[in-house]
Amino acid sequence: MTIFWMTLLACFLMGASVLAAEPLTFDNYLKSFDYRERSNMKIGIPEMLNLYKQGQVQIIDIRFPEEYQVYRFGFIKNIPLSELPDRLNELDKSKIIVNVCHIPTIGGVVTRDLVHVVKNPKTGMFGPKADPFDNTYSTKPTYLFFNGMATQDIQPIGSINDPKSKITAFKPLTTIAPRDAKTKKLLFQNLAVLFKTGSVDQALAQGFKQHKQEYSGTWEPTSLTGYFILSHDITKSKALTCTDCHSANNYLGFSKLGYSPERNKQLTNQSDPRYR
Repeated sequence: MTIFWMTLLACFLMGASVLAAEPLTFDNYLKSFDYRERSNMKIGIPEMLNLYKQGQVQIIDIRFPEEYQVYRFGFIKNIPLSELPDRLNELDKSKIIVNVCHIPTIGGVVTRDLVHVVKNPKTGMFGPKADPFDNTYSTKPTYLFFNGMATQDIQPIGSINDPKSKITAFKPLTTIAPRDAKTKKLLFQNLAVLFKTGSVDQALAQGFKQHKQEYSGTWEPTSLTGYFILSHDITKSKALTCTDCHSANNYLGFSKLGYSPERNKQLTNQSDPRYR
């Protein structure tokens, strides 16, 4: 399920409550931030859409551009989180600023079908059929070296030999989407049109108007697995310990990350006092 969060910036601009004895500054707001305030930051989808219709909300998609290209809604603006500090002038400070986060935690939706949509008899709108869902929320993340860049099909770029790369936790998400039957290139479809009409052809036609794409005239469904960075809270009781990785458990999988057998042996040496 898509989760919508209000950004800290929005809360500050709207005058979120802080200690009455202190002036309302961003520093004071952060210092007084607690679990109650974090709960207050959340906004439900129906409420968010209602506020959007009233012109009171600006929705910002902070995913990487590559993720945004795979699926998106036409009325949502994309400002990657890494670019946000330099693009604050694009935010409408007269409105609530809503930050879109598509992957709330490890688990949940594992496949999203954006081709074989089904009609909701209550709303008359179309949407993905029931997604395969991980109800256990115990799926192990995929660990990869990542330098902050990704390919068009959401494959993280980085390696052990890249000094800018860091080991990063990702959630894999498989998406069924249309691609050109001849060139095999992914095609952009307008999801608002898809969910209104249930027609991939109409959604593609609108997508072509928005973005020029090479198209042979025939499309086919394809399955692609992208990786979405995990940056969400975790309780201390469930956090990994040093010995989860630096022992025979080798939770990260150092060999798969590119470490040599000798270095792998060093990193999994539980007797090393640094890992206790």
